[in-house]
Amino acid sequence: MVHETVLRQLQHDQRILIFMTGVDRTLLYVNSTARRFMDSAENLLSTSAQVQYLLQFIQQKSDVCLEYPLDEYVMDCAHSACFRIFSDRLSLWGNSPVFLHIVRDLTVPEDKSRMLFCSAVTDPLTGLLNRRGGLLHVDALLEASCGETHTLAFLDLDGLKKVNDCLGHEEGDHYITALSDILRTSIRNTDILCRYGGDEFLIVFRNCAPVTSKQILARAKEKAREQGESWGKPYPVSFSYGISTLQPSHKDDFLALLRQADMEMYRMKQRQAL
Repeated sequence: MVHETVLRQLQHDQRILIFMTGVDRTLLYVNSTARRFMDSAENLLSTSAQVQYLLQFIQQKSDVCLEYPLDEYVMDCAHSACFRIFSDRLSLWGNSPVFLHIVRDLTVPEDKSRMLFCSAVTDPLTGLLNRRGGLLHVDALLEASCGETHTLAFLDLDGLKKVNDCLGHEEGDHYITALSDILRTSIRNTDILCRYGGDEFLIVFRNCAPVTSKQILARAKEKAREQGESWGKPYPVSFSYGISTLQPSHKDDFLALLRQADMEMYRMKQRQAL
């Protein structure tokens, strides 16, 4: 737990943003640096996206089901943002806990090395993490996890080869980006989503039970079907998926768990083909 003297020192550090949230995830307190960071979003669109990304991440970490403290690096390459976030659960008023989030903003627009790193871990077509970036984030998550159980999902677009063969690769690329956007808006801000290969995607649902992950994927699958119909596509917009349970102790077994999810995904694809 953060000592009171340390907290007072941090309040005056111009590099540090401090947020305090309640169990309902509302903001209870921000220091002056965090307030300036939030106020700057009114005039700068890019900063607005960074603020929204950070606040959503903090709200996801304000969870009584998580174990604390949590200290991790968070990078949002889409909005050129990088933060280091330390979170802890405190008991200050009665029995109702509050959550303290100490954030060091590592976003430096002129940092060419960070920009090069972003380009190296980002898929240029979809803007998602690529395989390298996704696996780096998974490694970091498993290192930082305190007994959390995650759900690993492996997805594959349905019928992409037929779309490429009959309608051309430009339409195939549109299919990939459309599904990417649907997946991006269907998961939580703290989940990991990457384009693993040509038509394959990897999702790690953080601190999420398999049954809940399946519900999220089922809703995303239905949303894809509805949007495909509204766009008037001559092919079904859909994907197949398989899942497996992922824990910090499974770090060395990650590839085996990925194969397990891959096999389950192919079984779903075969059932749909019947």
